[in-house]
Amino acid sequence: MDRVRPDGRGPKYKGGIKAMRKIRTRAFSILLTCAMLLSLLPVTALATSTTDCPSDETCSHEAAIGSTHYDTIGEAIDAANRTGDCTVKLLKNATLKRDYTRQKAILKDMILDLGGYTLTYAGEYGFVVNYNVEFKIQNGTYKNTAAKGAGIQAFKETEKGPGCTIIIAEDATVNAEDGIVTVGYTDLKVYGTIISKNIAVFGMGPKNNVTLDRAKIQAGTYGVYQQGKDGGSIYTIKNSTITTPSDTDSCAVFISNNKASAGAQDQGRQTLIVENSVISGQDGIEVQYTDVTISGDGTQVTAAEDGHALGVTYKAGEEAEGTVHVTGGTFTGTVGAMEDKGALNITITGGKFTDDVNSYVAPGMMWDSKTGQIMINTKTAVAQIGNMGYDTLEAAISDAKAGDTITLLQSIILSSAVTLNQNVTLTANEGVTVTANSAAASFVLSNGAKLEGLTIDLPVKAMDHVILMKSGSTVKDCTVTGRYVQGDSETSRAIVGEAGATNLSITGNTFKNLRQPAYINNCTGTISNNYVDNTRGWVICGDSNMTITGNTFGENAVDIAIVVNTPNTANNYAKQTVELSKNNHGAYVQNQPAMVEAEDGCLIVGKTEGYTLGTAVAAAKDGDTIVLAAGTYDVATLNLSNKKNITLIGAGMDETILKGTDNYLLNLNTGDCSNIKVKDLTLDGNGAASTILKVGSNATCSGLTLENVKFTNATSNALYVAAASPDTKASDIVIRGCVFENIINNDEGNTSKANGIYLPGGQNVVVDNCQFKNISANYEAVAVNFAPRTPGTPSENWSITNCTFENVKGVEGISAAVAVHPMNNAAMKHVTITGNTFTGNAPVDIKIKSESGAEQWISDLVIANNGNATIDTGADESLVCKITINADGTITTSAVAKGETYTLPNLNKPGYRFNGWLSSVDNKVYTGTVTISADTTFTARWSYIDQGGGSSSSTTYQVSVDKAEGGKITVSPTRAEKGETVTITVKPDEGYELGKLTVTDKDGDKVTLTQKDDNKYTFKMPAGKVTVKATFTEIEVEPEQPELPFSDVAEQDWFYDAVVYVYENELMNGTSATTFSPSVTTSRAMMLTMLARYDGVDTSTGSTWYEAGAAWAVAEGVSDGTNLEADLTREQLVTMLWRYAGSPMVEKDLPDYPDRDEVSDWAVRAMVWAVDNGIITGNGAGELNPQGSASRAEVATILMRFIQL
Repeated sequence: MDRVRPDGRGPKYKGGIKAMRKIRTRAFSILLTCAMLLSLLPVTALATSTTDCPSDETCSHEAAIGSTHYDTIGEAIDAANRTGDCTVKLLKNATLKRDYTRQKAILKDMILDLGGYTLTYAGEYGFVVNYNVEFKIQNGTYKNTAAKGAGIQAFKETEKGPGCTIIIAEDATVNAEDGIVTVGYTDLKVYGTIISKNIAVFGMGPKNNVTLDRAKIQAGTYGVYQQGKDGGSIYTIKNSTITTPSDTDSCAVFISNNKASAGAQDQGRQTLIVENSVISGQDGIEVQYTDVTISGDGTQVTAAEDGHALGVTYKAGEEAEGTVHVTGGTFTGTVGAMEDKGALNITITGGKFTDDVNSYVAPGMMWDSKTGQIMINTKTAVAQIGNMGYDTLEAAISDAKAGDTITLLQSIILSSAVTLNQNVTLTANEGVTVTANSAAASFVLSNGAKLEGLTIDLPVKAMDHVILMKSGSTVKDCTVTGRYVQGDSETSRAIVGEAGATNLSITGNTFKNLRQPAYINNCTGTISNNYVDNTRGWVICGDSNMTITGNTFGENAVDIAIVVNTPNTANNYAKQTVELSKNNHGAYVQNQPAMVEAEDGCLIVGKTEGYTLGTAVAAAKDGDTIVLAAGTYDVATLNLSNKKNITLIGAGMDETILKGTDNYLLNLNTGDCSNIKVKDLTLDGNGAASTILKVGSNATCSGLTLENVKFTNATSNALYVAAASPDTKASDIVIRGCVFENIINNDEGNTSKANGIYLPGGQNVVVDNCQFKNISANYEAVAVNFAPRTPGTPSENWSITNCTFENVKGVEGISAAVAVHPMNNAAMKHVTITGNTFTGNAPVDIKIKSESGAEQWISDLVIANNGNATIDTGADESLVCKITINADGTITTSAVAKGETYTLPNLNKPGYRFNGWLSSVDNKVYTGTVTISADTTFTARWSYIDQGGGSSSSTTYQVSVDKAEGGKITVSPTRAEKGETVTITVKPDEGYELGKLTVTDKDGDKVTLTQKDDNKYTFKMPAGKVTVKATFTEIEVEPEQPELPFSDVAEQDWFYDAVVYVYENELMNGTSATTFSPSVTTSRAMMLTMLARYDGVDTSTGSTWYEAGAAWAVAEGVSDGTNLEADLTREQLVTMLWRYAGSPMVEKDLPDYPDRDEVSDWAVRAMVWAVDNGIITGNGAGELNPQGSASRAEVATILMRFIQL
């Protein structure tokens, strides 16, 4: 044992560093000697004659060069030394004879092809390869049997040029005391096998370049060794196996350098690269002043039990020159300092280790002590790339390579500019937010960089941009939210495109509360499928060529602004080649010339001199969008007859106002008027229009959509769709988010009629989320009037949902807020009136009426959840039936036509089977559909699913009684409803008494019992099956016990019974003859002694009062016997009891106590067991208090509960 490591793990190599220096000195001296000998030999001295081998003669030669054979391998090599650049082939197993030296010189480039044979040599120095020569061995085994022989040695004279190249082919094996020795500037490539009793690859001299690729190395001391006095060498080991003994002093890879050597400093540090290689020995890898990179899942470095898998040697106090970076592999053994423990520069970002390497793990990563794996530290990592975590975003960006994706794991604050390039993508986990808290904070995207799925918050209002996009960059599926309010003067932008940038992509994002989602100047690219709200819109200027498509817009002052090149020239848009798709949902485009863009779907009213709404409507073609700026416009009838797929959109319901000056404001009188859409404006009849929007009977208006439109100030109808045949000509009408108000007819007589929506024709009609108010007439007033009058096939799918009706007042006729009355033998099907609110309407809220003689006038009528709406069904009061659904106390009501079917809902509840609905009409249970004949209440019925798969009554649950010895138990009733009182009668046999009585529910939890007298107990039935279990014990006549002698324990104390129990059973004594000291803490030694007494141990022996108990506890595995005089904690107490009970299996989780996370990992299973068995409960604060000291009263109580289990 020559040297002991600082960590005390045992010996290093025989003789330590000094012995290694002797090895180096001996080898280098020998090389110098052979080099001098080599230099004295003339080339001609090595010449030998050659022999041509006749084709008809059996060949007895050892070697050949081409077709020329040689008697001996030595002669062939000599010939090759004269000619060079040839292949010497061994023809049979041979022995290389010693000549004039103890070495065989390789003077010129050659390949030694062993022909599948073995070449044996006994020279001390083996083959010596001259400088500037390439020597390759292939296809066989070369063995030097000399006791101190080297297989191959390199020769270098610095003043004569570069070093030599040595190649060991994949099918070659070198077997020698020392395999291959380099002396500086040597290029060594090993693809085959080296077998060595000492050192397989012996590096001497500076700047060696050694590559082991798929190599197999077996060595007795070192697999790879580079001496320390010379630097600048590079060792690459990949896909190779290096094996040295684990039971002797060995190191598989030893790369050294000497900082103190001036030459070494000039030559630079050594470099070691290990990839996917298997390395083993007493020590695996040891380095000094070396830059090391180890990678690959296939890398395995294994050391002996007391060895280093990866060791680094530096002198104490010296700076750690050289870096070690481990990105993968499996390491068995110690990792860290060897010998004098100086500063280390080890960084570990991947791999698996048996040693604790947390001190070397990169920020954002951690070593998992259970698996040994290096993994992302989810508590500290801010970002990750693949399996690598980083503690800052900047660190991740710095490490990112082209094509990488960086994922933000935690929310961050961005205070300055961060640049992404190299086609790197930055994304984030759900819930992660980037807060840009400075005007200087931004993401700079270039070279194909991408932001995807980020949530960015801008608390700073003045923000020129938070994203700067350069050519080829992408912003996708991000949400950027600012603090901009309309009217603010500050610039608040999400994106700025760098002037001249090309191929920008902005897609699928959400931009809110910003002055501009993006400012695009002199750029090309695409803006698609974004949502923009509360902004002044996209700004496109300069020589830009952008495609804008598929975007949607909220409440923006401007959706898209295209800035003119010279504002004074109306149509000077020569440089703007912006393509505005029709799919931008009617965007309001500022400064877009209407005449130029009419055919492309973007018409602007009020922005181009002389261009009016009437002109725009007249010029509009199929698919056009007419966009109106904010303002009030006096409009004569706008005739949309024979126009289809036209969108008319304003700046907002109260921003764009069209005032009528004629009998109709919008007229769709004839022809194909399908797919007309009106949105975001007010249509004001101005008292002049009797009907604001009219659809004539000769028009086809299928697909009419009205969204966020206010209809006001008409004298007869806000919307009128005349009867047409067939009704499909007026189908698929959607009216959503609209307001109908002040529709007032003051005429006298039965001509005084006012309607919000009047539909004598149509089907597939949706009226949703609309407001109706102040609709009145002296005769008939209706807010929504469904009155189809085309006989034949029923008109289907009419719905009024989530609307409000206020102050709709008429006198006679069908006056109501909602009227459904098909006429002329017309029929209706699937009529839904749900979720509406009615206030102050007269005479009724909902009227259902048929004309005389109508047959099957309405089917599948649903009227539900309309508050206290009044319903009038005309002469037949039973036309509509009220449906009440009682789902476990949750009440909903609806109505259907008498005689129609009603679809009952299907319910689910864990642990129960839904049996159906009990009808109040016939007391039957129904599922699916049921025909309604009268007002009906349906009540949900359930069956409890017991463990056997059966079910109980829908309202009662079984009370099961386990059979008991020594007495009888009866219960009444044997089945009970939830909340019902169940009585248990206990009748012990003679000589027995009740020992324990428990009631458990279907989940195994205890049900609270109330004792009524000595023999009767009651409990409240839970929602499920219960089991009653009793035990009877024989009555024992015990001698009268003396009274408890302790003055500090009273009968009213919660712990009184427990103290009596442990005192009478000699488990605990008093702290004096008259005191128990219940509040005093208990030591670990006390607890062990009590358990030992309970187990029958004589605890009176030993040098201390607790020695016997402690010895018993350690032997039984109850405790480790340490810290015996320390206070006993509650979690230690239950752990001792759990271990004493045999460490029973635990399958449940710890209940949800507020301090459950304070339970130590080693005590969790014991705590679950103790809580589950009632041994320990929460304290007065409802907490487990696992770290709190256990008082003597608590110990007595818990011990009694444990023994009585």
